[in-house]
Amino acid sequence: MTSKNQQIWPKPSDLMRYQAHLGSKHWDPSISQNLIGFRDKTGIIDLNQTCVDLKRAYTFISNCTSMGGKLMVVNTSPFLEEHVIRVARTNQYAYLNGGWIGGLLTNWSMVSRSVFGFKDFCNQYESLMNSQDINLSKFTKFKKAFSGLTTLNNLPDVILVMSAESTLPCIVEANAMNIPVVGFTSSSSNGLDYPIVVNNKSVDFSAYALNLLDTINNT
Repeated sequence: MTSKNQQIWPKPSDLMRYQAHLGSKHWDPSISQNLIGFRDKTGIIDLNQTCVDLKRAYTFISNCTSMGGKLMVVNTSPFLEEHVIRVARTNQYAYLNGGWIGGLLTNWSMVSRSVFGFKDFCNQYESLMNSQDINLSKFTKFKKAFSGLTTLNNLPDVILVMSAESTLPCIVEANAMNIPVVGFTSSSSNGLDYPIVVNNKSVDFSAYALNLLDTINNT
C-alpha cells in the first residue's frame, strides 16, 4: 500500500473530534475487548481498535467492489439520507434509506419484481409526472423504498449497516443468506462479520465514515 493510501486512514485523534469514543450504557459482552473504561456507566471505546477494525472492514469492501461485487448501504437515520444517496450514486452502490423491507434478501425473487416494476414505471412516466407537477403519495413512498435498489440485479455481495442496533432484521436476513455484513455498532457485534465499534449515534462521525468510503473507492 502506498504512503498516499496510508494517509487516508484515520488516527484515534481524528475520530475523537466526532466524539466517536462515547459508547453505550447497554452493551453486550461481544464488544468488551473494544472498551477501555466507563464514564457514568457509559462505555468508553478504544479508538485504536476502532481504527484497526475500520481499515479491515473498508479494505474488505474495497476488494469486493473492485472485483465487481455489489455493496448495499443500509441506513435508518434521516440525518444521513442525503450523504448515503450522494456516496451510493457516485460509486454505483445500492442503498436503502428508512425502514427495512421484510424479505428483501430472503425473498429477493419476489421483492425484486416490485423493484423492477417500479424502475420500469419511472422510465416511462416519471419525467411526465415531474413536468406536470403530479404528486402521487404512493409513488413517493415507493420511490423512497426502491430508488436505491434499482441497481441491484441480484443479491448484494456485501452489506454496510450504518447502525447495527436499528437494522437487526437486515442483519438476520443477511446472515441467513450468507451475505457478509459490515456494521457500525456501539453495543453488540453479534451478526456482524466486520464489526466497527464506535459511537454510531454521532451524525458527524457517520458522515465522515461515508466520505471515507467514497475516498477509498476513488483512490
